[in-house]
Amino acid sequence: MAEERRYRVLIAALLAALMIHVLAPAAMVGILQPGLDVNAAVGARAAWVAGHPGWWRLGWVPWQLSAASDLWLSVALVRYLSRVPGRRGFGWALGALAATLAAVLPDQWAEALEVTRAVAEARATVADPAHAGAYLAFEAHLLLLTGTCATTLYALMGFLWTAAVAAASGGLRRNGAFVAFGSVVWLAFLGAVAFNTFAVTHATLAGGYPRFGVTAAFNTAGFALLTPFLIAFGLVLRRAHRARVRGGRSGLQ
Repeated sequence: MAEERRYRVLIAALLAALMIHVLAPAAMVGILQPGLDVNAAVGARAAWVAGHPGWWRLGWVPWQLSAASDLWLSVALVRYLSRVPGRRGFGWALGALAATLAAVLPDQWAEALEVTRAVAEARATVADPAHAGAYLAFEAHLLLLTGTCATTLYALMGFLWTAAVAAASGGLRRNGAFVAFGSVVWLAFLGAVAFNTFAVTHATLAGGYPRFGVTAAFNTAGFALLTPFLIAFGLVLRRAHRARVRGGRSGLQ
């Protein structure tokens, strides 16, 4: 049955996203932190990146996989809901796929620059401390691409995922708790967007990134809530899918 096959692919995509979205923040803290620590001097961040290019590039791999997992999950959701009777939630899922595609572009462009040009810029800063201003400007540009442009679109993706799953599982009102929880998760990321935008547009060598600690707090909250959200995503879908399967079997008897 096509719906059953696509449901299994969707669950596989969901499990992959769940694991990778745990791994990526862990890599941020466990590997990338010295090169991203805005509380340290620009020169110290650049020196770590220049001195550890292999670790720096490795640390970005889970984030590249994270984007791929979001895309896989969005595609799998569209394919599954296209087979659900009445195609409930399909329009929301299509919107989520469009938002995911739009988010991946600035996100992956920035991360490609992180593993290539950022290393060269860091080495130039170590060789000539006067280059620190240019390194800060480049760093801020990448944060704007990932933390503002891409995260805004990923949050939109998340709101649309929430609506699609709820609509396909009995409606938004029936799944009010799930919709409310999803809204909190994605609003946390939008909070990070607001403070990230302020920080990167006011960054200076002397003052660093003002209020970036608030950005980090919102991101920490968002990623902490993302795991239970993805679990809830799967449970809501499973309940509706099993109900449809039971209904289909009853109709054949």
